[in-house]
Amino acid sequence: MRLEMRKVLIVHHNEDMRHLLAHWLERLSCDTFYAKSGEEGLESLKAFGSRPPFDAAVISYERLGSQTAEEFIKAAKIITPSLRVVVVTTISPDFINVTARLKDLADFVIGPLINFDAMRMAITRLRSLHR
Repeated sequence: MRLEMRKVLIVHHNEDMRHLLAHWLERLSCDTFYAKSGEEGLESLKAFGSRPPFDAAVISYERLGSQTAEEFIKAAKIITPSLRVVVVTTISPDFINVTARLKDLADFVIGPLINFDAMRMAITRLRSLHR
């Protein structure tokens, strides 16, 4: 059964991690698209004009080319205001709690190797926001 959220943009500098995230998201019935930098991700969003191309973005916190995660999210929300975001990070939870106050960030998955259950829970929470 395919649920409401279907198209997810993965923005991560590491090719192996992009493929791993895509594999897990596809197990959750999501269609996945890749970008290796924040700039490339924003170009993917812009290519669709005014209609929202993606329901969500799963992004790296550590590196998005020349952009920070916050800069990418702010620019992406201008292009696609309904875009929800999951931030994948290895940074300590204490630092993430401060960053999570940014209203545009929807959820975090923390760990050196992403936990599938944590990703499933994050996507489930995002889906509930779309209802």
